[in-house]
Amino acid sequence: MEFMIRRDGRDLGPYSEAEVRNRLIAGAFALSDPGLADGATEWAPLSAFPQFATSYRASPSPPPVPPPPGSAEGWVTATPTARAATTASTAPSAQR
Repeated sequence: MEFMIRRDGRDLGPYSEAEVRNRLIAGAFALSDPGLADGATEWAPLSAFPQFATSYRASPSPPPVPPPPGSAEGWVTATPTARAATTASTAPSAQR
């Protein structure tokens, strides 16, 4: 199957499926670019074609990085008694 691609107001092609895929990978085409398949009468974004829809989407974002050890961000805060004990045990010693 061959495709015409509409990019920057110009109709380009025809391109084979492999050529369209290679140009998507290279960034020459975008999934938002309209394409017209052989025998079709309506243009549709390349993302609407099953052969292109999932292969070239951006990777999902990685999971968030946990806060560094000792950071209270994102964690349950200790009770006042536990906090006072921790502070006392980590306070610099007055004697040296």
